[in-house]
Amino acid sequence: MGATSPSSGIPAPAQPLHSETDFTALTEPTSSAQSHHEKHGYSSRDNAAEKKAACRSRKKKAWLPWILALIVVAIVEIGFFNLGYWRTHQLPAATQGEPEVGAGLRSLGNDEYEIVKPAEATITVPIASTSNGGPVYVGSVRVMENTSPDTQQVAFAIKTPGEDGRWVDVRESDGAWEAPRHTLWYSNLPSSQTLLFGAKRSVYEAVSARITFLGDKGLKVAFSGMQVNATIPFSINPIRLCMELTAAAFFVIFRPSSRIYRMRVNTKSVCQNVALVIYVLACTAILTYIARLTNAHVFGSAGNFWIDTEQYQRLGDALIRGHTWLDLPVDPQLANMPNPYSFYDRTELVQQHGMQYFWDHAYYDGHYYCYFGVVPVALLFVPFQLLTGEWMPTWLALGVFFALASLFGTLLVRTLAQKYFPNISLGIMWLSTIGLGLGTNLFTYARRSDFYGIPITAAIAFVFAGLWFWLKSKRENGTVSIPLVAAGSFSMALLLGTRPQFLAAWVLAFPIFWDEIFHHRTLFSRKGLGATIGAIVPFAVVAVPTLAYNYARFHSLLNFGQSYNLTGYDMTARHASPYLMPKVLFNALFQPISTRSEFPFITMVDTYVEAPNEPSLGGYFAVAPIAIFALFVWIVRRRLTNHKAWGIAVTAVTAACIVVFVDSYICGTTMRYYGDSGYLFMLASILTIFAYAAGDSPRDTDSGQEMLPTDTVSSIGLRTLIVVAEIAVILTALITVLGMFTQGLLGSWDGQIPDLFNEVKSWFIGLTA
Repeated sequence: MGATSPSSGIPAPAQPLHSETDFTALTEPTSSAQSHHEKHGYSSRDNAAEKKAACRSRKKKAWLPWILALIVVAIVEIGFFNLGYWRTHQLPAATQGEPEVGAGLRSLGNDEYEIVKPAEATITVPIASTSNGGPVYVGSVRVMENTSPDTQQVAFAIKTPGEDGRWVDVRESDGAWEAPRHTLWYSNLPSSQTLLFGAKRSVYEAVSARITFLGDKGLKVAFSGMQVNATIPFSINPIRLCMELTAAAFFVIFRPSSRIYRMRVNTKSVCQNVALVIYVLACTAILTYIARLTNAHVFGSAGNFWIDTEQYQRLGDALIRGHTWLDLPVDPQLANMPNPYSFYDRTELVQQHGMQYFWDHAYYDGHYYCYFGVVPVALLFVPFQLLTGEWMPTWLALGVFFALASLFGTLLVRTLAQKYFPNISLGIMWLSTIGLGLGTNLFTYARRSDFYGIPITAAIAFVFAGLWFWLKSKRENGTVSIPLVAAGSFSMALLLGTRPQFLAAWVLAFPIFWDEIFHHRTLFSRKGLGATIGAIVPFAVVAVPTLAYNYARFHSLLNFGQSYNLTGYDMTARHASPYLMPKVLFNALFQPISTRSEFPFITMVDTYVEAPNEPSLGGYFAVAPIAIFALFVWIVRRRLTNHKAWGIAVTAVTAACIVVFVDSYICGTTMRYYGDSGYLFMLASILTIFAYAAGDSPRDTDSGQEMLPTDTVSSIGLRTLIVVAEIAVILTALITVLGMFTQGLLGSWDGQIPDLFNEVKSWFIGLTA
């Protein structure tokens, strides 16, 4: 025993105290010791004050990023998106004379004209300064139109004063180059009617302003007036502001130093569950709203064929009436063709004899059929029609499947973390969840709301539900929950009658239940007979009616009708060239996106190849950069193996590559097909991110703590991962949003919903001229 300190009454240690840890490890001090501590500045009150001060400091630091984010949002909203206002609000006022209509236009009355001579299709307005009556500097022009929603294109020019005055076109520049796209596409929407002129070589003052209608002879155009130096209104757009606030919140919440990366995933946390519900509702609302905007009802001729965008509604109606074919008229010429599947033979009959047929319908034995999966019809369209007496809108059906896909996709990511990476931070989990929502192609099906997206969206929802139920059925003792494994199998079985390409997801059952099958023997064994029956019977329950449905239509159990499709080539006899596959696969996966300096900043890419293809933004990994992590799954295979997730990751990547190859070989390339494999690539990407974030250690067993240790979230490697993942999510979101406005795609918004297109385009007018 050491001697007693006379000043404190505390037993003296055998060794001198060398650290604060040694000091605090001693017994509680007596009152004399407290006096000693107070004398030397160690009072408990001072310690409490220091803690409170530190707490206040942390709170102030926590608020600082939010304050900075709000300042940035204010600058962007007031400055950048209202740049057009700041550029035009001080332009000099101009007095305008009567418009002079050129000889190339013939008045039709009601502010409408017809182009009779394209070279002279002009309207000229004399202008002068309001202050002195002389020439006036021109910085903007507004071409007004009140009668027609159709857009028309004009070029703008000003005439300089003097005898040698010349016309200066807005498409000119201050050098040898030109700006041929700098014309005005305007309609009766005010936000589409303004064009900025900008300085050319020097500041020109003008005495006249002229617009030239760009179009062929016979084109009808509208013009209600011209306003020189029009001020672009200052506006705070609530939707745009919400988008900016959401982006700002994303940057603050997911910044590398954020507290969210120290928080654990806790499925019992009320706050985390509320955040999950809000996220799912927000995703569903956004996707459904977009689908509602773009929902189209088309039933009519497109030239060489007819289009019907309500195949699913028509199929539901047919099933209610007791037959499997669609109630569409069949042209006798089509029925008498030796080979109705030959595109060129059909086109010849259409052009020479006026034959009619329906595009992208399966034709067999004198009837039209819908070759798309019947399960969405049985689950939604038939019940809806029986209950309401009306056809279910396509956008509403998509909204139901968007909700299911968002819900089960979010639950799936959280369960993957819980089962295989319990030490993953909440921030990493949510970054992966947002990436999944963007990388599974759901926005493509919302952007063009038609029946093509229904089976793929439904299949994505069923896959996520099936995988989640399967994972939740696994117990720590090696057994499985029979109700949950049966629910998972039923969800997976529905894929057979929804989208056959998604049957590739069935193979994920083996890596998921590997231990239960081969180690614990609680599945596919006598020991696990009940669970085995629960896992297998749902497939039979779904397969029997689905295959019977095929047989009733095409006298074959496994023929879903896609080979009888009336499309751009004969699918009953087509043999794709294997030598084209490298180019086709490059288009499908790696074709880079193409950009330009004007809204919508992303353009279509050249996907030309001697195989079926549709307009595209780029390959899957180009439009969804977050999925690129799937290409690096091999690098973290040891970490995935430590966490028992290697089998799922490698199976997902392999199955995705097979699906891409089969899709590309049989059907060519289109962005619609990205959903067939995107969920598999994203599953591998998420596991790769988790593995990199988890490090080399095996599964953490001390998961009861609410917060992760500071040293586990402060390493340079993890912070690098966070930054890279954030950039990938941001790029994917930007490409997704801007890609919806890209012109030239099927269902382009500039033609389908021009008001929205022109409104968003006007946000960036300050960057022109």
